[in-house]
Amino acid sequence: MRPAAKVFQNLSAHDSANMLNGKVTVFSGTLSDGQQTIAKLPATEAYLDREVENLKRIARWPELQNCVVLLRDIGRYDNQGLRMLILQPVGCLIPYKIEINALLDLMKQCAGIVGQLAARGFLHGDLSYYNLLKHQDTNDALLVDMQTLMTLAQAVETGFTTGTPLFMGWNVIRNKGHLVSTELESLFYVLIFVLAGGILPWRHTPFEDHNLAATVFGIMASDEFSARVLKRVPGVCHDMLNRLRRLFFFPDYATDVTPKRFISELHL
Repeated sequence: MRPAAKVFQNLSAHDSANMLNGKVTVFSGTLSDGQQTIAKLPATEAYLDREVENLKRIARWPELQNCVVLLRDIGRYDNQGLRMLILQPVGCLIPYKIEINALLDLMKQCAGIVGQLAARGFLHGDLSYYNLLKHQDTNDALLVDMQTLMTLAQAVETGFTTGTPLFMGWNVIRNKGHLVSTELESLFYVLIFVLAGGILPWRHTPFEDHNLAATVFGIMASDEFSARVLKRVPGVCHDMLNRLRRLFFFPDYATDVTPKRFISELHL
């Protein structure tokens, strides 16, 4: 089964979303039966095989059936013999001008998905703006890009780093491993990113630059937060963002934030 027509090719978002995992090409298309679908052409066969394995695993978990973009088939890309993933449902990026309460509802849903994955012994490993989608016609959250799925045991291994640097938790940037808490910290950065219209203040700091960790901490754990973050977002959100900042960075950097605790702060 393969798309009958490729509607558009979205390179920019997914290039950004996979800086440590190789480039992918994503097409939006229509199947022969008229259903909308996403066709994903991974950079390597190994990438594809890993994502297929993870998606098949998730397909056995009933609590995640409605909140993950799932594998429907494996198709072929033109006549090149390259395999590609056929994925549904089709979601969309969270619009920057989304109503604030709707955005907070999405963040709560995403935190709940983090908790459900953790209960199964897994972390996503790359929670970024580009991998947290919403249904096109509803405000239901969808998680995409499961290639980076890892077990909790893998996640805590020092030096095991994956994800999109712009949205990485501070622990991950420092190669200290992934945690449930760092997954939620990534959600915090996605929240800021959307509220600020697609900007995080460390966006120009390369991942290879060891100053990235210092830059993130210097903004999040100091008065720089007001000047670099709060001035860019609606005033009604300032108290909430300050609460979340304290949750992760005060009095010391936290590695034990839970989905329930994170969700409890997602209110104006």
